[in-house]
Amino acid sequence: MRPDDSWWGAEREADASADEEASAVDHKLSVVVRVEVDGNAVQLVATGCLTEDSQQALLSLIRQARAVNYRVQVTVDLTGTHHVEPAGLNRLRSAVDHDEHEEDPGQPVLFVVPEPLPVCPSPDDEGQTCLH
Repeated sequence: MRPDDSWWGAEREADASADEEASAVDHKLSVVVRVEVDGNAVQLVATGCLTEDSQQALLSLIRQARAVNYRVQVTVDLTGTHHVEPAGLNRLRSAVDHDEHEEDPGQPVLFVVPEPLPVCPSPDDEGQTCLH
């Protein structure tokens, strides 16, 4: 046995566990926030996956933008996403509708959504799925 054989074995085990983790779907959401200089418009540009779980982070950003100025025009752009769960989008829209002020609702949040909604790719022959 060579001195580095045990190290090589540990590396192989780590590679195997990394392969097992890679076969699972990783739904991450990234958001770029663009604010106009006058502060009257905020654009939230999302990439990755919008799911029932990740929509909460996007909702938090919408609420932060509206807390500064509830009359700000907030646009949520989902055209760059890899995957949009209909349930996640519906939950986000419902929460935004619930948050709107009744007396003076300000500007409605605009959603720019791809048609059809992008779906998470199914596993290929090797059981691998696209990680976002």
